[in-house]
Amino acid sequence: FDEFGRNVPARSTVKSGDAIAVLGDSFAMGWGVNDSETYANVLQKKTGRPVYNLGVSSYGTRRELKKFVESGLLDDVSTIFIQYCSNDINENKVRIDYPAEADKFGAERATNIDPTERNTADYLSPVLSFSMLREALVIPPRGVVDLFRSEHVFEFEPHIQPLADVFANHRDALAGKRIVMFYLNSAGTRFDKFSGVILPGAENVELYDLNIEPSQFYVLDDHITRAGHVYLGNKLAAMLKH
Repeated sequence: FDEFGRNVPARSTVKSGDAIAVLGDSFAMGWGVNDSETYANVLQKKTGRPVYNLGVSSYGTRRELKKFVESGLLDDVSTIFIQYCSNDINENKVRIDYPAEADKFGAERATNIDPTERNTADYLSPVLSFSMLREALVIPPRGVVDLFRSEHVFEFEPHIQPLADVFANHRDALAGKRIVMFYLNSAGTRFDKFSGVILPGAENVELYDLNIEPSQFYVLDDHITRAGHVYLGNKLAAMLKH
């Protein structure tokens, strides 16, 4: 088990330079599914290549890349898949050095929360947990919810420079690796322009919209279902063929 309680099999047979790293937040970590059902595991089964799932709930791109660079996996990994979420901008646009200023950042973040963000700590509240359980017993199926939910489109332009700055901090460490970034926002939300966007100074980062459907998200908390993980694992595996 790793420090986050996830079941991580030993990788004693990793072929140097052949492994894949998956970075992201709770979507990548696999909130709502078993460790064996995450898209990282689907990707490993489809490709036969070792896949390291480094996703951590609530992390933005800044901490995701820092975790990877300090993981000791640089020499093993040739391909990096990074899951991006609209709330990552809150962390990415703040220049901080973890862990020294983590508490300060947390305080600033608490007073300036993106309206699209889900605070994981809230789920630990007994009162809220009871409310969620009660909601789960009466909430209508996704199809019914979607009938009354209008699509929300976020502008991606404000996210570009903060992302570019984050990658600039690790330019040397990431040199020569294939880096693919795709987004997972909550069901019914998307970016206006994402696929094909060029990040200044990080032109080797490929950005894709994988067109995941609202039906592949849980109704209760908008994390992806097992079917959603299978879909993403297959899509990412297909990318490795070109």
